[in-house]
Amino acid sequence: MTQTTNAVVKDDPFTLAFRGAFFVLHPPMRRIRAEFRGRTVADSEQAYLFIEFRDPRERAREMEENTYWMGRCEYYWPLEHADLSAFVANGKRRHDPRIGEGAFYDMVVDGKVIDDAAWIWDKAEGDAEPLRNYIAINSRALDGLYEEEDQITGPRNPYHSVEVRHSSRHVQVEVDGVIVADTHQSRILYETGLPPRFYIPRQDIRGQYLTPTDLRTTCPYKGECAYWTVQTSGEARENIAWSYVHPYPNAGKIEHLVSFYEERGATVIVDGQRKPAPGTPFPPGFIVKPKPRLVE
Repeated sequence: MTQTTNAVVKDDPFTLAFRGAFFVLHPPMRRIRAEFRGRTVADSEQAYLFIEFRDPRERAREMEENTYWMGRCEYYWPLEHADLSAFVANGKRRHDPRIGEGAFYDMVVDGKVIDDAAWIWDKAEGDAEPLRNYIAINSRALDGLYEEEDQITGPRNPYHSVEVRHSSRHVQVEVDGVIVADTHQSRILYETGLPPRFYIPRQDIRGQYLTPTDLRTTCPYKGECAYWTVQTSGEARENIAWSYVHPYPNAGKIEHLVSFYEERGATVIVDGQRKPAPGTPFPPGFIVKPKPRLVE
């Protein structure tokens, strides 16, 4: 891999647009460190945050095909601030009409390999040309990602907000004709790009219908999430309910509360009115993508 140290990137956010989708390169604001197998593979105060905004129609298609990558945020480190000996070109290429062409790299440390863990736009064009001097690492491939000394689950979009409000409205959740939750003490979570979600105290949930599963996911804005399958008299609705056990401070009001996927068969009833299932990126059968495969 050839190092190039003459990168010049604008000090302000700039965008590149193509067919309704665009991305923002956000200027460096904090030290970002990446670790894998106990080794620091990138560490810089000059890492850029790449934020992609998708055309809603394209995002919906990708959701149906289960190819959408949640977040679309990644950090780009200057090549001189990465341990380039940890990355090996694998011959794969990628193309984006807004950016140009790039090469994929496997991350290899102490004999452990993550396929396609990083990429460099070595033939970036136009306004994106400075990206030739940066390496992006898939945050899901890392063992640790840090802002200063605080570990984070992934890059966070500064234009993304999470707010929680208390509600005294009468909220019920119905699954296959059976009321599984009934409360006047819900909390409503409002999150950028997603519909409001009602979170319900566990004492107001009929727990006999819920069975915990092994699925765990992480959200860079809310924290780690646990799931339940719900079965009343009909089919088992897998991973239809979820809860954040130790949420981040901005979502702390939903700690231990449970919400339900309306898209997967739950019906939320508010003050006697049935809410229509939202058209969101989580259709029935959508599976959260696992972390990239570790090759021993």
